[in-house]
Amino acid sequence: MTDSDHNAMDYLEDIEDISGGAQGEMQIEQTMKVVEERWSAIDFTVVSYRDSKDRFIITDIEDLVT
Repeated sequence: MTDSDHNAMDYLEDIEDISGGAQGEMQIEQTMKVVEERWSAIDFTVVSYRDSKDRFIITDIEDLVT
C-alpha cells in the first residue's frame, strides 16, 4: 500500500452500518413492491363514512388482511 491508498479498515464500523441500513431499505422496497402487486389485483369495496361525501371506509377486508 502506498500513502495515497485509503484504509477501509479504519472505517469498517461505518461501512457496516451504512451497508446494513442499505440492505434494510432494499428489503422494505422489495416488500412494498410485492404488496403493491398484490393490492393492484384486489377490488376494494368502499362505502361512505357516516353520510360523508368525501370520506369512505373499506368493507370486506378479509382478502386484505390475508
